[in-house]
Amino acid sequence: MGARLRWAIWGAVAAAAVVASSAGVLASTGKSSVSGFEIAATSTDGQFVGSIGGGTPLAGGYFYANVVHQALQEGSLGAQTAICGTGESLSSRSPCASAPGPVSTVTVYLDGRSVTGQFKYAPGGIGFQSGTGSCPSPQKFSVADTVTFGTPFSSYLFSVTLTHYSYDLFGDCITYFATISGTMGEK
Repeated sequence: MGARLRWAIWGAVAAAAVVASSAGVLASTGKSSVSGFEIAATSTDGQFVGSIGGGTPLAGGYFYANVVHQALQEGSLGAQTAICGTGESLSSRSPCASAPGPVSTVTVYLDGRSVTGQFKYAPGGIGFQSGTGSCPSPQKFSVADTVTFGTPFSSYLFSVTLTHYSYDLFGDCITYFATISGTMGEK
């Protein structure tokens, strides 16, 4: 084996080591990017699909989320809307008591299998950020809640921005599309 070939092999090994260590750093961050869009909605329910980027064991997967919530609170910065999930009291004081079967779920599809997790009840799960009173400008909401998948994936904090796109139809502001973008981190 010639000297050039040996140096080329060592160079390839060194490059592979650098790439592998970079992947290890990314995997150890404990956060994945999350992005997607809404495929169906009512005033108290949204269904989303999207993808999960690198950084957690769920990296490279796709998700379907069904988020049940109170009617979105718009108007003042930080106005809160509860996400309905497990653990809420079904008393008259519960904001999710009127929702039938008030459970929000996320199903992740990864490597030919699926795992479904449930949101915990979050009194301040959705917060209004911007866009009120200026149709057709986008409305933005922050969404933060814990989803528990169980073994082997444990719990993750979803922290995303929900953006509603709308148009003015004879004085009514109609939402025609919604996206989510943010992160999913290990708890």
